[in-house]
Amino acid sequence: MAVLRLAAAMTMALSSASCYSPELRDCTVVCASQEDCASGQICGADQFCAAPEIAGRCSSLPGDAGSQDRDAGVVDGKVDARPDAARPDAPVTVPFHLKIDGEGRVLLTGQPTCEKRGPQNGDCTYQLRIGDPFTLTAQPYEDSKFDRWNGGPCNQQAETCSFIATAAGDVHARFKKED
Repeated sequence: MAVLRLAAAMTMALSSASCYSPELRDCTVVCASQEDCASGQICGADQFCAAPEIAGRCSSLPGDAGSQDRDAGVVDGKVDARPDAARPDAPVTVPFHLKIDGEGRVLLTGQPTCEKRGPQNGDCTYQLRIGDPFTLTAQPYEDSKFDRWNGGPCNQQAETCSFIATAAGDVHARFKKED
């Protein structure tokens, strides 16, 4: 009986609203950008709104993840929205490519520095944990200044850019000679 009432409530919520409501759980709302998701959720690479720790993995979760017995559980009038464990082969990291144009270095939270003059020649690739927050900081070499970022997630932001890893990324840090 509780399952039927919950299913009816979820059907009504889905048909009467095109945006997220608390009665829905992770991986039920399709998104094109962050604005499509509820507070506390992000738009993953698989284009589903989800909590940061599972964003980008909704399409790899079992088709019945969280259905049946879990959806039947209502605690304090709210649906238990925690996702079931992901399959062992679900990705937990995404590649992040960083390219430096001009003279400078880029610091990435918890990762080795990407140096234009270093062994990487300003072309670095990292594996970032999905859902973790990161900060990129551009540091120009002497006689250079930071110009801009190109590419998501830092496109056109200032020297310091913060983001949550949700999908593969490709960012260029552009430095130019000072006048």
